[in-house]
Amino acid sequence: STDWGYVNVKTVGDGAFAHCEKLTAMTVSDENPNFCASDGILFSKDQTDLVTYPAGKSGTSYVIPDGVTATSAGAFAGAVNLTSVTIPDSVTSLGEGIFAVCTSLTTINVSETNPNYCYQDGALFTKDKTKLIAYSLGKTDTTYTVPESVTNICSGVFFGSKYLTSIILPDSVQSIGNCAFDNCIKLKEMTIPDGVTSISVYTFDRCDSLEKVTIPESVTSIGDHAFTNCPKLTICGVSDSYAESYANDNNIPFKQIVV
Repeated sequence: STDWGYVNVKTVGDGAFAHCEKLTAMTVSDENPNFCASDGILFSKDQTDLVTYPAGKSGTSYVIPDGVTATSAGAFAGAVNLTSVTIPDSVTSLGEGIFAVCTSLTTINVSETNPNYCYQDGALFTKDKTKLIAYSLGKTDTTYTVPESVTNICSGVFFGSKYLTSIILPDSVQSIGNCAFDNCIKLKEMTIPDGVTSISVYTFDRCDSLEKVTIPESVTSIGDHAFTNCPKLTICGVSDSYAESYANDNNIPFKQIVV
């Protein structure tokens, strides 16, 4: 557990306690004007913002309390014991990477009357299904096809997947967040849709089984550690593209494709 005896703590950065798998509870001084803890979970003082769910907490299901309107980025990240989370209608803002590395999570319950979010086929979306926010990493399916309505893959959506060997992205996707496919240990290949202009930091880091990523000409920027620890990787792209120069600069095999 973490004991916040200090009354002068004013801010907590996004993901400050993410992936702390031995952290089982948070306690906060009653005199702290900015934060409080309930059932070992860290909230803003007025309990409208869920800041951190301890990654090592033993429960397998959790219902976010009515009245919570927001969760911080990475609020549940690394909570490996959770199999089910329920999101009430009051929640209108979810931080990115909210369920990254929640490797046992099979169900995210969202009321049909929630104005901002919905859940379908193992994935959490904004209501209009343009943003993919989270995937139920405890599902044992080996293939997932992102719906054609999605334009944005948020940070950490598939981070820590143990089962997916194939993730199919539609042409509608325009942006992919940090760590989106980090540590997807069985992912074998990926085609980045034409129209994506950048590949963020740590996007494919530690994808041990990744053999091929096809990168379109539209990509002109690749972040740090985007492909580190991918020992089997070959990058595919057109000749004289940014993808080719990136592969050459980083000693990654490159295969030319004809479009």
